Amino acid sequence: MRAYGVSFRDVESLVDSCSDRVAPAAMTGSGSGVRERALMLEAIGSVPNVEWLSGNGIDVSDGVLVDGDLRCRAYEGVFAAGDVARYSCACAKRATSRAELWGSAVTSGDAAGSSVVDFLGGRARRKSLSHIHLATTEVFGLRVQTMGNVASSDTSEVAVGDVDDLESGVLMRFYASCELVGVVCVAPGGELTQRFQKEAAALQQKCR
Repeated sequence: MRAYGVSFRDVESLVDSCSDRVAPAAMTGSGSGVRERALMLEAIGSVPNVEWLSGNGIDVSDGVLVDGDLRCRAYEGVFAAGDVARYSCACAKRATSRAELWGSAVTSGDAAGSSVVDFLGGRARRKSLSHIHLATTEVFGLRVQTMGNVASSDTSEVAVGDVDDLESGVLMRFYASCELVGVVCVAPGGELTQRFQKEAAALQQKCR
């Protein structure tokens, strides 16, 4: 990304600018000083708002820990869905994580809804969570695709390409305890993207 003039900085705070076109940043450390940029994006991450649940015996170390039916085992009748819910991915059952993805919000909400209906004595078709994390985006003409629970991996390998030459394309596999848990592809398209689709389909089939 540096080739396109993009740089990453540790920002302490954003300060107002006299210009309506530039938002300079106050920096600390070796990059101290105020610098002007044509465009600035502030990435603050995502922290689940679960402080109000602290002290109730619920595991809120990173969101709310739930089972495959989105039920909180610590309390009967408590459910969580969306990116506040922490659960096992279908392809990495030993690890739990939150999924900050639109598709995960839809599938977890659907499963939680059926669990709530069941809890209230209704007749809902059980929809246990079996969603596999999938995300796609594009940066400077490169398509970035990821499937699985990459965050739970402990080792990785480059299947195709070179990580120092992303513009030519790279395909990587991620493992947890020698078990495949994720696949990532960065490529302009073409054959490597098709290769990712095949590997992603194989991973999805393995996790069912």
